[in-house]
Amino acid sequence: MASFLQLIESKSALLDTFFFHQKQAEKCFQKVHIGVSKFQAAVRSFAVRKRIKLLRHSAVAVQRLFRGYLGKLRFREALTQQQRIERQKFFNFSATQIQKLWRGFFSRKYIHHLQARRKFVDSVVAKNAAFQQELRDYYEQELKKGERIREEKKEQEFEEILSHLHHLISTSSAPGVFSSPFTGPAIALDLPIEEHLKRIQSKTVLYRGKARPVDSLNGSLMSS
Repeated sequence: MASFLQLIESKSALLDTFFFHQKQAEKCFQKVHIGVSKFQAAVRSFAVRKRIKLLRHSAVAVQRLFRGYLGKLRFREALTQQQRIERQKFFNFSATQIQKLWRGFFSRKYIHHLQARRKFVDSVVAKNAAFQQELRDYYEQELKKGERIREEKKEQEFEEILSHLHHLISTSSAPGVFSSPFTGPAIALDLPIEEHLKRIQSKTVLYRGKARPVDSLNGSLMSS
């Protein structure tokens, strides 16, 4: 009874406390609502991301398996094609060998005679040897011809040079440059240069600024 009286006396204080806490609850309701909304959004976004990740993983797994299946099919097809090509090659090779052996046997037995073939081979070898000898002879002739042409060209060039050195021939009063009494006669092309000069001088002389052969010059003098 005393506690009930105390409770009645503290009625106003209880009501004030109740309304105070209610006002505090109303003030915190907005924050709690925002917090709960954020929590729900986070949970839902986590669930959605997890589901999307699971779907993506499942899609990648399905694509991987399907691509693997397609790759196996292509590999089997390529392997079958390669085996078919190899079998065809082996068949062609075997057929070629059989044809070669049969044609060789038929040719040796019914077409070509062994002795005749030996004679033919011997004749081919002999002709080859004769042709090679002709080639060697022709090569040696061409070498000699080229050497002769080079020698003739060298002699012509040498004579051309000496044709302008006629004034260096020895005379009865003084020896020439190429027949020095101290060093001996100069030699070129296995002959002394004096001999070359005399030989060239006997072929050509200078007459009125033109080169004329000695024979034509003597003929013109005799006719005059």
